Order: sequence, then C-alpha cells, then structure tokens
Amino acid sequence: MGKLTTILLVAAGAAISAFAADVPPPCVPVPVRKAVTVKRREIAVSIIGKGLLSRAKCRSAEEMIAYWTAAMDEEIGNKPDLVVLPEICDVLQGVSPQEKADWLRRRGNRVLEAFVAYAKRHRCYLVYPTYRQLSDGAWANCAIVIDRDGDVVGVYDKYQPTVRDLGNPVLDVRPGTGTCVVETDFGRLGVMICFDLNFQPIQDLYAKENVDVLAFPSYYDGGHNRHTWAARCQAYVVAATVGSLDKTVVGPAGDELFRAVSPVTTATVRINTNCRVVHLDFNEAKLAAAKRKYGSRLAYRYEGRTGVVTVLSTDPALPVDQALAEFEIENWRDYAARSAAARKAKLPDAAPAARP
Repeated sequence: MGKLTTILLVAAGAAISAFAADVPPPCVPVPVRKAVTVKRREIAVSIIGKGLLSRAKCRSAEEMIAYWTAAMDEEIGNKPDLVVLPEICDVLQGVSPQEKADWLRRRGNRVLEAFVAYAKRHRCYLVYPTYRQLSDGAWANCAIVIDRDGDVVGVYDKYQPTVRDLGNPVLDVRPGTGTCVVETDFGRLGVMICFDLNFQPIQDLYAKENVDVLAFPSYYDGGHNRHTWAARCQAYVVAATVGSLDKTVVGPAGDELFRAVSPVTTATVRINTNCRVVHLDFNEAKLAAAKRKYGSRLAYRYEGRTGVVTVLSTDPALPVDQALAEFEIENWRDYAARSAAARKAKLPDAAPAARP
C-alpha cells in the first residue's frame, strides 16, 4: 500500500468517525421504577400549547430545544408540579415521510436529554410527546414522562394512531397496547394522545386504573369527548393542544374548570387531586354532616346536571377518603358498581338485548 493511499484511508476514517460522533444515539427511553410517597393535594399544572415548527423555522435540534425551552419558561415562574407539551412537539411539520425520518435520526436523543435536564432543574414532572424508536427499528408516537429528578418514569405509546400514521411508508409506526400509569407525589398520572380520545377500548382500560390526572397532548381539540373521558375515569383531563386550539382542564365529574382560547398558547392552572366524585343518592345528609365538622377543610363542587358532587379536601393532612369513610359516604365509582350488582341480582343471566 502506497503512502498516498494510506493517507487517504486515514483521512476518510477520521471523517467517518467525526460524522458518526455527530449523530446522537436514538431516542429510546427506558423507564426507571421508583418508590414514591404520594400526598394528594393542590398542584399547579402548566399547559404548553405553542404551534409546531416547520423546516423553515427550525434547522437543528438545538433550535427546537431553544423554542420549547422558551415556551416552558413562560410558565415556569408559576412553579408547576406538572408540565404538559403538545403532541409530537419536536417533530418537523410540512415535510415528507422521508424528511421526517431523517429529522428524527438527526435529532436522536438530544431533545430528550434537554428536557430531562429541564425537569431536574425546575423540580417538575414533564410530559414530552414525540416519536421514539422501538427495538426492531419501527417507531411509536409516544409521550415520555420525566420526574422531578430528571428520570424517565413512564412511556406511553399512542394506542390508536391515525390511518395516516399507521400507513407511513418510511417510519413504520406501531400502535400501543395499553395504558401508562405513573405514581407521582401528587397521585396517579396517566397519558393518552389525540386520536385515542375517540376509542372506547383505551378509555375502558383507563377507567379501571383509578388515575387522578390524565395528560392529553393533542393535535386536535377533542370537544365533548374530553368531558366523557374525565367523567368516566373520574380524573382531571389536562389538554395541551397545538397552536390556536383551546387549552382546557376538565374536572373528574366532567365539568370544565378552565379554558384558554387563542391567542393564549400557554397557561398554568391549579387543580386538587385530594378529591373524590360522589353521587348525591343516600349521601346528601352525610355530606352536610361532614361539612359541619370540617368546615373549610372540605369543599364541594356540584355538577347539578349529573347528580354528582366533587368532594375536595383543602388540607393535605386530611385525605378525602378518610373524611368520606368517617361519614360512610360512598364514592360514585363504588355506588355505580353496587348499582350494577343490584341489577345483576335481579336478572343474573340477562345480557343487554339488541332490538329484534
């Protein structure tokens, strides 16, 4: 081998090494299992719903990170316990499937690492929706949950991606298979994404999980389905929607607690996870007695159209379940189960019948 050939080979090898070093590892988050002390209480939730970036406005992962960091900084002074970003927040818009795939590979895990550092620096939980790469090279439209220590503690893969996503000829997007529930220091946090809101199977799964908060990063508003999910799961639904879409928080009785309309794209809302939904049947006198004893330590939010009330403890040292048990107040979930059992006892073998 001649001297010139050797020099050329060395130079080529150095160039390849430099190029490889510039390509970050893929976004493959691995959740950490952690023991958490839960104290349900009033918390601050920040909704970050800025518009997504096109190639004309974003040429690098660093520019993407700067954009979303600035958006979160608009609310970070409110000391949020939970920050929710919109669906596929760091994916370029208006590009071809191949350009999208190229962007995701160049982006790698850079945005994830930046958001991990942000959550740790500001001591907040953060829901980061994006695409992640699966072990076989396929992709998932997902939401990554980061805790106050900067650890990834949950990954949710969108249960029902759109037909467009599932038919992507380059990314091979796979649907998720179940729920993601994270034990946080303020309660149980679940995640569902955009199109999921239309599908009963994933709602049925979450209805059994006893979640306190459902983060809903989305590319569409969701309309009345947000209220249905909240009431069925008896959880707060926190909707971080893209751009000009309304930002909303729905309470666990299905009552809308907050709505911000365009041009507002970020907001911070206070919610209380130390609460339970109670039906008024058999409970009105008991609720009055509990209020007489605890006064301002208990608050009642009535949803008159559905016959239920949300009971909230304003004192973190008074778990709402303790107050309910003391006065033998049955929560709505248990009352619904008891009602269904009473029907079954009358008609043990009767299934709902279709019209002839």
